[in-house]
Amino acid sequence: MAQVTSYIRKSKTGFYSYRRRVPDDCRDVFGKREEKRSLKTKSHSEALAKGAFVNAKFEKRVAEIRRGNDPQASDVKVPSVLDVHYARQSAEEFLTRYGIHPLQKPDFQASPEEVRAYADTVAEFFNRYADLKDEGTDPATGETIYTKRSPADQWDQAALILRGEQPSTVEPTLEECVKLYLEINQEKKQRSEHNKKKFEQANWRAALRLATFLEYNLSSDLQTPLKNLSKPLMRQYREYLRREKPSWSNATLNKEIQRLQAIFNCGCDHFDLPLKNPFSGLQLETNLRERQAARRSFTPQELNEYLKHARASHEQVKLVALLMSHAGCRTMEAAGLTVGEIKLDANTPHIQLRHNRIRQLKNDASERDLPLVGEALEELRNYVAKHDQREDPQAPLLPRYGRDGGMDSISQTLNRIIRKKMEIKDSALVAYSARHTMKDKLRAVRTPEHIQHAIMGHASQNSIAGGYGSGERLTEMQEQLALAYECEDWGNF
Repeated sequence: MAQVTSYIRKSKTGFYSYRRRVPDDCRDVFGKREEKRSLKTKSHSEALAKGAFVNAKFEKRVAEIRRGNDPQASDVKVPSVLDVHYARQSAEEFLTRYGIHPLQKPDFQASPEEVRAYADTVAEFFNRYADLKDEGTDPATGETIYTKRSPADQWDQAALILRGEQPSTVEPTLEECVKLYLEINQEKKQRSEHNKKKFEQANWRAALRLATFLEYNLSSDLQTPLKNLSKPLMRQYREYLRREKPSWSNATLNKEIQRLQAIFNCGCDHFDLPLKNPFSGLQLETNLRERQAARRSFTPQELNEYLKHARASHEQVKLVALLMSHAGCRTMEAAGLTVGEIKLDANTPHIQLRHNRIRQLKNDASERDLPLVGEALEELRNYVAKHDQREDPQAPLLPRYGRDGGMDSISQTLNRIIRKKMEIKDSALVAYSARHTMKDKLRAVRTPEHIQHAIMGHASQNSIAGGYGSGERLTEMQEQLALAYECEDWGNF
């Protein structure tokens, strides 16, 4: 850590960064004279942990460039984390079958014949390896040209193991499991680039916070083997977080534990490790007051004022606010609609909420048809009639926000109405509160629970039974939404 400290800088504003000069022989590949990275923290201990991680990646790349095998070079495709691990596993199996895995190396009890046989087989392997990598002779220098090494090649991995340049057996670390989890999760979820980046940052932050704690206890940070994460140690970590993050609610702390639990489960599953998850059972109970304080509904007066300011905003902002308030949409559901998902000429005018090229919905239960009533229907008719791309069903309905990252932008815009225009500082009231308000309205007008689920996009209690049929009738949902639209008393405020 003393070596890393010399590369850590603190700005006048208190934030830490990593700065290190790029070696002369690597500058052409790096394309710069100095590596600079913001560590995005004012905590010295956290800066050291993050700096150690950045420094390790820097030194690894320098070593790869000097070996002529830089994975970040423009002409080299970076293999996936899964491909690298499969290559390592294959290399171990291959060396074992060959009889030259380091674990099979003759010990002091071996006979001279066994020692010679092992050495001969190793030599035979490297001769065969050289033949495989041989691409011919450089006509200018007369030197042999070899194929560049790839981390996803089992022969290259086997050679590294035999040379002692990497461990002879895969010992999954926290860092490796984070990388695996992010890659496997992305395969399943297919997030947009913007949402992928947000998800990765949240998980790396969780891992780095744990690494900071582990550094104090194990002196191995992100390189801590998964098997070293014991239940008692992780219980200590939970208490460490409670001390270090006094502003965190139990719900926030639980999210942090859930992320680490998922990373651990992924590592155990991929490497077939018989380990119990040390994060299970560590989540804290959230009481009713804390759950209610996290987000509340609008009062009737607040909702009227909120919609008044939304109507005076940009037309696309107004439409999102109306769809959330009068149809119960999530922010991303409304902002990510396409023109073809607006069904105004149907017997029951409605919108179709589906996974599309702009955004994915929260879950499969969120896929639904949602009737339009009142002001939301009127404004949407007027808007679609003059839409520049109304003949293109794939075009975003709201081009300002129907893009990667647009959901964050519209949320910020709507929340500014509450904070700046309405001057409400209560953090429990946000734009998403419109959805909570709709839920309260549906309860107030005695909407049957199964219709509430259908409108809100919640899974029914019996998810299997709820999956049969074509869903609730649009006319019934429309009737209930019309009642909710007229409702002016929906809670005890």
